Amino acid sequence: MANKIGIVLALDGEQKFAQGMKNAQQASRQLDSELKTLKSEFKDSANSMEYMTKKQDLLKQKAEAYQRTLTAAKTSQSNAKKAYKEQAQAVEELEKQLKEAESALKQMSTTDPGYSKQAKEVERLSSALDKQTANYLRAEGRLSAWDSKVTKAESDIRKNNTALEKNASDM
Repeated sequence: MANKIGIVLALDGEQKFAQGMKNAQQASRQLDSELKTLKSEFKDSANSMEYMTKKQDLLKQKAEAYQRTLTAAKTSQSNAKKAYKEQAQAVEELEKQLKEAESALKQMSTTDPGYSKQAKEVERLSSALDKQTANYLRAEGRLSAWDSKVTKAESDIRKNNTALEKNASDM
């Protein structure tokens, strides 16, 4: 039997990509603020070419920020999928090992010299399976969270693209 069972749950670069997403979202909020300021500056001439051009520029910058958000979210989603699959495989392997150990234990008599050792192995595998299952569930939660972030980023891009198209047609 292996001395170490299970995979340590770690998503490579997750913090880096999460920070990248936060930075892009912050940039988007800043651009929202700039759009509001622009709107108030041109409240009496909201249809002027100058206003529409500045608005278009800000919407393009916002599109770039949303694209950075989506890229970071998709990278983290991919990492989360990989970790999730690894966790699932580790759970399956432990379940197999535990089943084999339990089967071997059932075939032994309580008076067999290796019975105590095999019983401890079953207990160890059972404990490792519990821990690995918890890791698997955490990986599932992370994957779900990144799936949601990707969906939101895609939605933000669609909304911004609609605003870009509308503004371009109004120019």
